Amino acid sequence: MSRPVADAEALNEVVLSGVVVETPELRYTPAGTAVLTWVLEHRSQVEDLPPLTETTVQMHVVVLGALADQWQGVQQGERVRVRGKLNRKRHQRNDQIRWGRLELVARQVKMEPATAGCRSGGHEMDEDHE
Repeated sequence: MSRPVADAEALNEVVLSGVVVETPELRYTPAGTAVLTWVLEHRSQVEDLPPLTETTVQMHVVVLGALADQWQGVQQGERVRVRGKLNRKRHQRNDQIRWGRLELVARQVKMEPATAGCRSGGHEMDEDHE
């Protein structure tokens, strides 16, 4: 039995941690909504098939509204964990829809410790706590 579309949309949740690798950019829409963007780089080891290999993924992160204002001080080189949903940018030109890059639209951002052994200094904000 297939699930309704609403259930499928509810499953669009991603948690990705990594390092901010491009200088974050803050801008405002004409309506005054803050939009903060950066590129997050995640590195992990693929253990499925020997030999053990490292993989690197870069994801564009988009933070909106009050959450963007709260995180405008994030710096290149800092480690963060982002919880949100995947979105693909859509452009329409001459009645043709073109799909752009995949991005992670943040619902929650958390500062990660600089080293794996460090457990202090965690900082967390989400869009529900404005």
